[in-house]
Amino acid sequence: MLAAVAAVSAGNYAELGRWDDARRLVHELIPAEHLGVREELRAIVATAPPKAWNDASLLSLDLDFRGAAEAFAAMPSPTLEAWQRRSAGIHLIEAGRRAEGEVELAKALSFYRTVGATFFIQRAEALLAKSA
Repeated sequence: MLAAVAAVSAGNYAELGRWDDARRLVHELIPAEHLGVREELRAIVATAPPKAWNDASLLSLDLDFRGAAEAFAAMPSPTLEAWQRRSAGIHLIEAGRRAEGEVELAKALSFYRTVGATFFIQRAEALLAKSA
């Protein structure tokens, strides 16, 4: 559970451009010189005892953000589900699959609005406006 919290926090710091803080949290999980640690994280998750968290993490590491979102939804973990849906939306829009990306961003926005997460609401709305 601590690893999940540290990973989410590191992602939040990265989103804010606070790279040193993000690196510090990642270093608590694994020693690394920079944030390019996907393979190292995959190795750690793969050796952990089987759990739904591991499956969701592996899907995310494989850039299957929609699959990870579904896995987090089944737990349920709405905060991590929204993060993955947001990631899916960004990834799909950047890949030229705007309609699919919009669907995922809309799902993330639905959650973020219910909890008043204005930072993420503004970021998602800006991405939708930019890609229109």
